[in-house]
Amino acid sequence: MLKLDTIPFFDNHTHCISADSTPVEPLDLALAFCHGWGPVLPNGMALSTSAERSCCNAEYKKHAMNTGVFKMLICQLARYYGCEAEAETVAAERNRRTAQDGKAYVKALYEDSGVIAEVVDEGVPMNDPSLECFPVKVLRLFQMDPAIRRQLAVACSYDELYGWFEETVRRKKQEGYIGLKSHVLELLDEAPHDVSPKEGALYFESAKAGDRTAFGRVYLSLFCRALVLSQELRFSIHIHTGTTGNTGSDVHADQARKGEMLVSSNDPYLLCPLLRDQRYMAAYLVLLHGNYPDIRRAALMTHAFPNVYMDLSWVLPWTALGFDRSLSEALEIAVHDKLMLGTGQHNYPEMSWLAARLARQSLHRVLKDYVHKGLMSEAQAQATAEDVLYRNAQRLYGQCF
Repeated sequence: MLKLDTIPFFDNHTHCISADSTPVEPLDLALAFCHGWGPVLPNGMALSTSAERSCCNAEYKKHAMNTGVFKMLICQLARYYGCEAEAETVAAERNRRTAQDGKAYVKALYEDSGVIAEVVDEGVPMNDPSLECFPVKVLRLFQMDPAIRRQLAVACSYDELYGWFEETVRRKKQEGYIGLKSHVLELLDEAPHDVSPKEGALYFESAKAGDRTAFGRVYLSLFCRALVLSQELRFSIHIHTGTTGNTGSDVHADQARKGEMLVSSNDPYLLCPLLRDQRYMAAYLVLLHGNYPDIRRAALMTHAFPNVYMDLSWVLPWTALGFDRSLSEALEIAVHDKLMLGTGQHNYPEMSWLAARLARQSLHRVLKDYVHKGLMSEAQAQATAEDVLYRNAQRLYGQCF
């Protein structure tokens, strides 16, 4: 019999959360899950790219509180609290508990759901006090994109920028960072390709002046160096893939087809020609968010390249009503010891709590079905669950949790 209840949960992607006693309303919890366009504003004002703003109108509030993930959160919290599954009742009970001790409340959630460690994607220093919100072990990513933009603004030459990047990556590794965070697929006007330092230098001045294409070429020259350093220093590059709700930035018209086809600008398949280069093929990459909604492409890349991993952060908990399907799509072709889970959590610790609980439930249903059909032995299924829930992260990051 499969036993998943006591297997720890490793969250491969989170942002900072609140551990204080600030009271919340149901709408606050609902808006945290809204990543698409915000409400239509009056007087011809531009659309907001986030719903997390105080000017939500009545119509948008209604929509925000009718998402599947919000309904699921209220249902699961009600069971945990032992109260009615009504948004106002749940929020009131949450406020009662956090008023007593916010940090103790977060710790209780993590202990209940078995969350043991998290990879935190924030721009703060390694031991910044803001990270004390987490009651578990924290692993850190270095956000290379904003750092490159800041350094580009003050660098006097490409050689200075290139030398700074090399030194910074090596230093961050020594400081204990487990990897880099990159939005390489969003920053370019073209598919990722090899750009040598010599070519990058040609675009330096234009990049400083704000030319997007030139910046992309300079960025790619540094990204290619990061691929080499990843193999030498044994760290991973975490790349944002897929669409996490905002189709305004993650999806664009395919200009090659005169706008006739919408495509994701964050499709990791775009990396394949670059990774076929022998210099870069063994780089350690983590495809964040599983390229949702086309999870199979990210899964196939773990199969095709030796050190490409993927996680299903944001997919959990945002799409947990259908996570069995997403998990099956990943497991059918992804290498099982290169698949991880995560949340994309921000603001509220209930996100990681919810994901951990639902991850075990989905894994149990999917793997039990494989065993029932004779596709896996029970021992294989149990090992797969342990790998996906935490062991793969232990091996990749060389950490003990």
